[in-house]
Amino acid sequence: MTKVQIRFLATVVLLCAVLAGCGGAPVAPAPQEPTAQAQAPAAEGAAAAAVPNVEFTHQVVRYNTIADYEAATGNKITEFHQAPMLDALVAAGTLPPVEERLPTEPLVLQPADQIGEYGGTMVSGSDGEAWAQEDLLREFPNVYGSDMEGVWPNVFLSWEVSADGKSTTFKTRPGMKWSDGQPFGAADFVFWYEAVAMNKELSPNGINEMLVGGEMGKMTKVDDTTLLMEFSSPYGILTQRFNRWREMPYLPAHYMKQFHPDYTDKAALDALVKERGYTNWTELFEAERYWYNNPNIPTIFAWKATTSSASSPLLEYERNPYYWKVDIAGNQLPYIDKESLINLGNQEGIVLKAIAGELDYQHQEWLGGPVNFPVLKQGEQAGGYKLYLQKGWSDTAGTVNFNMSSDDPVLRDLFNNKDFRIALSLGFDRAEINEVVYNGTFTPSQPAPPDGGTYHGEDPAFLQYIEHDVDRANEILDGLGLTWNSDRTQRLLPDGRPFELTAQADSDGVGSPMAVAELMAQGWKDIGLTCTIKPQPGELQRERRLAGDYQIQIGPANVGGQNPIITALRGVPMPISPDWIVNPSWAQWVMTDGTEGEEPPADVKRLYEIHEEFVAEPDLQKRIELEKEVFAIHNRNLWIISALKAPADLESVWYAYFSNRMYNIPNPVAGEFYYAVPSTWSKHSE
Repeated sequence: MTKVQIRFLATVVLLCAVLAGCGGAPVAPAPQEPTAQAQAPAAEGAAAAAVPNVEFTHQVVRYNTIADYEAATGNKITEFHQAPMLDALVAAGTLPPVEERLPTEPLVLQPADQIGEYGGTMVSGSDGEAWAQEDLLREFPNVYGSDMEGVWPNVFLSWEVSADGKSTTFKTRPGMKWSDGQPFGAADFVFWYEAVAMNKELSPNGINEMLVGGEMGKMTKVDDTTLLMEFSSPYGILTQRFNRWREMPYLPAHYMKQFHPDYTDKAALDALVKERGYTNWTELFEAERYWYNNPNIPTIFAWKATTSSASSPLLEYERNPYYWKVDIAGNQLPYIDKESLINLGNQEGIVLKAIAGELDYQHQEWLGGPVNFPVLKQGEQAGGYKLYLQKGWSDTAGTVNFNMSSDDPVLRDLFNNKDFRIALSLGFDRAEINEVVYNGTFTPSQPAPPDGGTYHGEDPAFLQYIEHDVDRANEILDGLGLTWNSDRTQRLLPDGRPFELTAQADSDGVGSPMAVAELMAQGWKDIGLTCTIKPQPGELQRERRLAGDYQIQIGPANVGGQNPIITALRGVPMPISPDWIVNPSWAQWVMTDGTEGEEPPADVKRLYEIHEEFVAEPDLQKRIELEKEVFAIHNRNLWIISALKAPADLESVWYAYFSNRMYNIPNPVAGEFYYAVPSTWSKHSE
């Protein structure tokens, strides 16, 4: 595929569409102080009257409790209000009054711009996968702020860390309830721990977040709202880790017990498994706990599913009447009644719908990222939408990993030779790829953190071997014994075979990874290295990597270097995943203390030691120094190479789509929608 073809395929259909249309003590952190803008007037049909003496900041301000809000502002919350759609249910007695549905200590949120109005349905698109909702709905025990920094209470009300750092006592919000009105508390965390984390069929390797010093920690219920977590070694980052604990560490025990053999009759469970068409109880359990596609499971999220993709191409969600957050006027959140996720088939369908102004919000991941930014930006006015700057991170494009444990001894020797990897890095033109695929907005780089900040991804250490130097690449390959064939069109391996590689390239990643891979392969062909690009979904890539069934793989990656992408906890730079991108066999060796996999070099062992030290370390500055060592190790070894790095603060790379019907949208938008607090978003009446 030529560079002209790549550019054409990325934009022509969409462009035509536009033209045609055209820790220590108990924790209760101080609230963030408003810093900008006078109060905006309340919207017509607002949920309640405007609050006096409030400055809106264009970001959501969090107050852990009503008392915190009142102490910080002098304002009082004396009564609560609910969405009109719930009035009839309360009047009929089928739903308790709002005061009885809220916890004793609701979380208080000040919206970005004004008190919102109740009602409306938010519409977004997907490619048919319900996980597109994860970033909108999930509720972490603690959270980052909108700047992706700090540790803020969320589900947890407070916590206290022991002097030795080995145990932490967490408090949940008294009176908090699941969406069906049943109590939520410590028992739901302990159920998850016992039924999932400690169950060998569901979690054969344990849960990574619960592993400290190679041992699983323990969760114990002290009372209904008190959870004790204990570990054999200090866990210095536990409270921050709860900011992004991706598998929610709680489940509705009263609902999920019926699907688990430890809590229900085996014969009845076997019959249910058969009736539902599953082969074993674990499949049934996993399906039932999938929040985003199961209308039956109770939730503590702002909205809960009312349909399943098994029965409808349209996934619909409706407000949780027991949601446990209020705004500064005492309005129970969320403002918006419903949410619809439309299956539009693929990225092209989503982008066309967005350009037509028929969506309310969309993350750039489903819009093609920087590749489709120009056409989306051009259509803003006609489509009645706006692209907001979204705080992102430095993903790398064209990241190449090698099968260091290949069964082919000749390829194995080459892949493990740093000089060979250097030759490949010098053998393609990053400037050309940047211009053709990303309109010149990316930066040539090896895998690196963001520029500036703590880790300075612009440092020369991250920029080694990024020039396009055909002569130097050929010199290295000659020295490795990769001679040319008679007509000098292809190199030969040291054993005389033609040099032919197959690269499994991510076919569903953000930012046209296939186009990047094709251009990299063109460059390698010029230095005699034949590389066939084989499209492969990212999930299949991981499966092939775990099985050792690959030669090289190409795709996007993230090495971290800023919150919430903490380097020492990432499966790209650290050997903490059995399908580690550098070499699964090496990771398996360090993770199992040498009982599985293949013994790695000393630097890999050191990376695993750093991970263990990082997890235990409570001091931020010491953790920063450990992460700097991680980058130094990778730069020294160059186990993986990459083509380009995405700027973390450029609108054309990181953006979020919102229709003009939407307001109370934080600006800039947090890098993940959850931290932009969707329950405070509002939609104008239509």
